Amino acid sequence: MELAALIFDAGYRLAPDPGSLTRDQIDFILASLSHRQNLVENSRMIAQGWNRIVIRDEQ
Repeated sequence: MELAALIFDAGYRLAPDPGSLTRDQIDFILASLSHRQNLVENSRMIAQGWNRIVIRDEQ
């Protein structure tokens, strides 16, 4: 459902139709989905009073 919403948000601007997406575009959509899911999870934890330290190696 969330993946469908992501594609809908992009308005199929990445390709004329979903079947025409390239592997790179699909990877981008899946990375966006993962990012959105992390944001939702972090929001839930904050709402429940949890603190979390996230360390990322950005290279």
